[in-house]
Amino acid sequence: MRMTRFQMSVSRTLTVACLGVLSSALTAGAQAPDPSLPDLRSSGLVAPGDTVYVTDGRGQRTKGRLTELSATGLTLAVRGGARDLRSVDIVRIERGDSLENGILIGLATGIGATVAFCKAPDPEACPYIVAYFGLPAMGGGAILGALIDASVRKTLYLAAGERSRSRVTFSPAWSRTHKGVLVGWAF
Repeated sequence: MRMTRFQMSVSRTLTVACLGVLSSALTAGAQAPDPSLPDLRSSGLVAPGDTVYVTDGRGQRTKGRLTELSATGLTLAVRGGARDLRSVDIVRIERGDSLENGILIGLATGIGATVAFCKAPDPEACPYIVAYFGLPAMGGGAILGALIDASVRKTLYLAAGERSRSRVTFSPAWSRTHKGVLVGWAF
């Protein structure tokens, strides 16, 4: 089956839109961390009751609810009790991203794709496009957005002398004659 010029255009547009969504999710974790452990609480980045991921000097990652934060360390409520960590042992503190914005971005991408396909030369096909393509695209976009957001961690604290993780970024690039994606890898 050969694609029409319109279908190829829509396919390219959807590819660039999806890569844009991925780019925004992947670069969300690249924000600069707060350099001081005692300043985390006063800055409002984290509060008691928040779920955080703490990595210690041995590379062990602990997930728990923050119960106490001070200049000397923190206490996490974990399965089976509490875990106290001294500030000198803490290498990284991260927090997960909210799933809401990923779901909304994915849903909007699905809606945009549906609208683009409904502008087909045959307007009578629009109800079928919505039913067979649009609804799955919206649902799939919402699920994909939630999965991407579930994997995003924002670094709140990074101990002095520690390097940030490597990251991959995607950026759409196009001109009148070429369309493509720029891929960057920082390590």
